[in-house]
Formats: sequence, C-alpha cells, structure tokens
Amino acid sequence: MTFPGAFTGKQLWLQVGVNGTIMSPRTAVATVPVAQYSLSGAIANGSITNAMLATDSVSRTNILGANKTGHVGFTIAGSDCSVLTFSVSGAAIGDIVVMTWAEGVTPPTNILIGPASVVATSSIKATVCNLGTGTYSNSSIPITVQTFR
Repeated sequence: MTFPGAFTGKQLWLQVGVNGTIMSPRTAVATVPVAQYSLSGAIANGSITNAMLATDSVSRTNILGANKTGHVGFTIAGSDCSVLTFSVSGAAIGDIVVMTWAEGVTPPTNILIGPASVVATSSIKATVCNLGTGTYSNSSIPITVQTFR
C-alpha cells in the first residue's frame, strides 16, 4: 500500500483507538522504509544518489568485464540452504552487490539466492536455498554480477 504525499519529512505518529478510547503510547512512524527524506535533511556519507546513478561517477566492477556475466555451479539438497562463495575480480569490502540471473535465463524452480555480499577482496558470498524436496545440481548457471562503490 502506498500513501503518495504522506511522507514529506515531517514526523508522523500512529495513534490507535478502540471504541472511541485512545490507546497509548502513540508510535512514531519511521521514514526509513520510504527513504525519500531524512528528518535532518542530510544525506549519509557514501550514499548512492540519483545524480550518481545518472552519470558514470559510480564505480562498477563486473564478473567478466563488459560482458557482465559468468557462471556458478552448486548442488543443494531439498529443503536446505548453503553458502555459495565465488570470485568476482575487483570486488572490495563495502561494495554493494547486485546479482541476477543472466539475460534470457529462466531461474531454476524452487531455488532462491539471497542477497550477496563481498566477504574479502574479489570474493562474494550468497546464501542459496532449495525450497523443493529433491536435490538440485547444476555445474554452470549463467549469472550477472555488478558491484558498486
């Protein structure tokens, strides 16, 4: 559900009433989920802004240079999760990682890959879960990885 124009940077409060009786305490509505405004008006140091994304001022590191794709393989039992670690040249601690299936790839049924993070220079990890009952195994799944700093 969205509330266009509701979050303008002004502190809002949630108040609940039952049969005309106001319950307390009121609860502050945090602006963080919307992330359009901060109460102080400041932008956190190191934040990615629209202006940065509109230009080439954001550093990008990709798994195979301009192609941006590579392959990962893993085997995972049904109803289980495992940590997948793989190499991405140039990735650095603190980078934001965006990992997706390569263009034209149909994602495997019942496989969920969680958010990826850089754990060491040029090393990325992500949690992979098999939501199905049978074992899933593939030695070469095409993916696209980008890191932003």
